[in-house]
Amino acid sequence: MKTNRHFLSILFLIILNTSLHTQEFKLQQNGLVYDAITMNKLQFIVDSLNLKFQRCESEPTYMSQPQAIIHTLSLKTDSEKALELIKKGATFSDIAGSFPNAKTTRNLYVILTRYKNDGELKDKYRALTPSGHYAKQFTTNRGRFIDLSKGQWVYDLSKDKLTAFYLTEDAKSQRLPQKYALMIGYADCMIDTTTQTYSDEAIKSQYNWDPNSAALEFIRKFRLKGEGPKKADFENLDDYYSAVSDFNKKAVDHIDLSLETDQDLRKRLLETTEKSLQDGGSTDYFEYLTEKYLSKERALALKRSRIVVGTCSMDDRPRLHALEIARLSAETTDWSIFLRSHLDLMNDNFSRASDGSYAWESRSTYIKELESLGIGVRDLLFGATLHTDHPAENHYQGSNRRTARAIVESQNPVAYVNSILEAIEDKELDLYNRMCMTYLILNYFQQSEENRTEQKRAAKAAIETLPDFVSKELLSYLD
Repeated sequence: MKTNRHFLSILFLIILNTSLHTQEFKLQQNGLVYDAITMNKLQFIVDSLNLKFQRCESEPTYMSQPQAIIHTLSLKTDSEKALELIKKGATFSDIAGSFPNAKTTRNLYVILTRYKNDGELKDKYRALTPSGHYAKQFTTNRGRFIDLSKGQWVYDLSKDKLTAFYLTEDAKSQRLPQKYALMIGYADCMIDTTTQTYSDEAIKSQYNWDPNSAALEFIRKFRLKGEGPKKADFENLDDYYSAVSDFNKKAVDHIDLSLETDQDLRKRLLETTEKSLQDGGSTDYFEYLTEKYLSKERALALKRSRIVVGTCSMDDRPRLHALEIARLSAETTDWSIFLRSHLDLMNDNFSRASDGSYAWESRSTYIKELESLGIGVRDLLFGATLHTDHPAENHYQGSNRRTARAIVESQNPVAYVNSILEAIEDKELDLYNRMCMTYLILNYFQQSEENRTEQKRAAKAAIETLPDFVSKELLSYLD
């Protein structure tokens, strides 16, 4: 048991040392994270998908999420009495005046999201502040929000606490203008909505190994004899880490050399790979062996069977893992997995135990790779930014903060900004999506280091076209 613990400790130190002492990703000779051969394979797929999209429905229909301006009220004492009055048709002023202990907020914006839970259709009501933060939210399966009109309530009574939204206008869902519907359609065409980055049985772990897995046992069995370097023998950590790396390299070379010449060992590698795919559990190094001596397809399947969870802000293993999935899916021309994993890199879409803002700047978006493929990147990004009432299953929803960062790193940020401002001013577009595009431009200004005086002036004019209860707060972010 002591030997096993020491072996796991050595593995962890190797990974930690690598993560803390390298830049994020190594670039290839073409200046991208994928080599020229891989990019050529992807380019061929993109050309086919662009042709496919041109043959798709020319007038896709998408409806906005149901929405309305509301006042909110929450009450714990006398909640049932207040609910009785609400059911009898009391107004917001009636309830607020009768229950002075109630917490009230005026002029928020409510968004309805419908989803299924064990086959049952449920509605989630989310009250947003003008800046986009969720002030209150609750879930219910009572009633249909879209049928509600001015002066009506939606409410939830849980654990004797009443949360209620009072509509100041009719709730509505409107058709998205065609130009924005086409963007969503393009995103769903390029990002395969029938698949996901990870397999359904994928296991989450903060470690790159499962101590009981067949994969780790395979590596452990053929490691070099001896326990490796001991920290007590070194005066400083750098020398210790260097010795650990040297020991590991010898162990790697030892297994590699054995697999080069031993057919029985290679057969055992295949058996272990199949068992790992069936039972779960793998390691980075075992996947490297699988790719080198068996196939890229099997290595990709192994990587998709585990989700690496970051231990802290500086832990780059989740992003390195996603890059490997993207690389392998690209090299095996599995486009559906490639684009999702690459977009996960762009959106920094990973789980971490903690994530401080000081680490965000070191994570690039790699928009250059997408632009080099001839993808309609603007339509792709905006299609993943806009919201619709019934998105396709597995529709990819991007992050405003990271999308803004991608725009900053793009070849032509001005073109993106002009399109965003146009959407904010478009009164045919529903208010929630106009607000989302406003959050996008504000995030862009926050992350851009250049002087954007003229663009901010144009953004101010665009935001002023929004209703007063929204624009007043949002304009303050431009000061």
